[in-house]
Amino acid sequence: MDWLRARYEALFLLCRRWRWPVIGTAVLLAASAGFLGSRLGADFLPSLDEGWLVVEVQRNPQISLAKSLEMEQMTERAIRADVPEVRDLFARIGMSQVATDPQGANQNDIYISFRLRAEWRTINGRLVSKSELAEIVKSAIQRSVPGQELELNQPIAVRFDELLEGVRTDLAVKLFGPDYDELDALANQVADLLRGEPGDGEIVVDRTGRTDTMEFRPNRAAMLRYMTTSDQVNNAVAIGLAGRTVGRIAEGEMFYPVTVRAAETNRQDPQILNELPLRAADGSQVLALGNIGAWVKKPSVTAITRERACRREAVMVAVRNADAVGFVNRARPHIRAKIKLPEGYRLEFEGAYKNWESGSRRLAAAGALFLLLSLTLVYATLKNWRQTALVALGIPLAMAGGIYGLWWRGLPLTLPAAVGFVTLGGLSLLNGLVLMSYLNQLQAEGMGPLAAALRSATTRLRPVLMTALVAGAGFVPMAVSQGMGAELQRPFATVVITGILSSTTLTLLLLPLLLPSTAELEAVQ
Repeated sequence: MDWLRARYEALFLLCRRWRWPVIGTAVLLAASAGFLGSRLGADFLPSLDEGWLVVEVQRNPQISLAKSLEMEQMTERAIRADVPEVRDLFARIGMSQVATDPQGANQNDIYISFRLRAEWRTINGRLVSKSELAEIVKSAIQRSVPGQELELNQPIAVRFDELLEGVRTDLAVKLFGPDYDELDALANQVADLLRGEPGDGEIVVDRTGRTDTMEFRPNRAAMLRYMTTSDQVNNAVAIGLAGRTVGRIAEGEMFYPVTVRAAETNRQDPQILNELPLRAADGSQVLALGNIGAWVKKPSVTAITRERACRREAVMVAVRNADAVGFVNRARPHIRAKIKLPEGYRLEFEGAYKNWESGSRRLAAAGALFLLLSLTLVYATLKNWRQTALVALGIPLAMAGGIYGLWWRGLPLTLPAAVGFVTLGGLSLLNGLVLMSYLNQLQAEGMGPLAAALRSATTRLRPVLMTALVAGAGFVPMAVSQGMGAELQRPFATVVITGILSSTTLTLLLLPLLLPSTAELEAVQ
């Protein structure tokens, strides 16, 4: 420890000789960290690796169940042929009798589990990552079975996104308005615009589509001529298509209803439906339904999604590079500039972006309260505003170290990292307070400012380094962890480790230089 203390004292004297360049370098590093922090990207939470992959498939909404099943089987064969890393896969298509997860015949989910990571292919001498393997699966599907919209996700994440936001991705652009046709057109415009944004991933419009329906349109003049009413027309159509119970058959204790209606094969033929009988209001004659109107085919929306008492359509977005906040900040002005929303319509970004906004606001309020209380306690201890401000200078340089750590490891700013910054602020204040309180004790004993600064730094070298080493070494396993939940641990641990290094450097080298005033330093020199 004496050897380390001697090396530190020599380094401190060197920094004192070059006092202003050292202080300028520290300010430059802090300012550069602020600029770099705005380029890190931000997201609500890191994506947890669940092991499995879910490929969400959407096809033409008018596709039949048989054709959709055929395409699904072709898709599964393509995955197994081109991706040997796949161990098992199965798919859910359509909707079961218990409609806990309703989907159309054009929608299905493919659940894929992979072999051990050691058996995966290598690219440039390294094993592929799961995200790269997912893109390989997507490319294999698009190459072998085109005409499908694909979304990559994970099983638990899909369910939580759907439960919380009503869509199956962690970021969604929701459009609200009264007319479904207008919503459909706006959603297509938004999707086309988002596909040109940097960082876009899979972008899919969450639509249920349209299907052809039969509609009977009566001729009012013919109804008046034959003296028929709207109720009679509705009854004739209801009996022919839906049927009407006219009796029952008893077999012991069981009863079976007898229903009259058109045969299943005839209900799609307008010519046969035109022959449905209809009695005139006075009962004088029986007419054919075709005498007073015509059947027409028209496309109709299969389902309309509503949210907060409004019709809603969503554009699902899977953002690459874990920068949902940056993606929204880039896309929002482009949407406002190029898409004019009619009166009564509105657009909202929800999912990860909305969660980040609410979570970051709460954490900022909690962090500000923590900082205020901490500085109040520091001032209560030191009884000096200048010294309290010098102790507080450790916070921005500590945060600069955390930002450099995130940049070095390629991690975005997430809530776990933000919690790490709050923790880092407390450790930084603690180290500065240890040094400052001993400085005041030495000055009270009559020691000069510069000598007291050097003495307090060398004497308190051990506790300051112990605080840094305990905090830093304790978080190393979390920083390098690869187990379950490691995605949440790594940002927090990285911020604390790299931030405590920069904070310790400030406490031991920069803070003692700032303690004596300029006049006092010149007097000593």
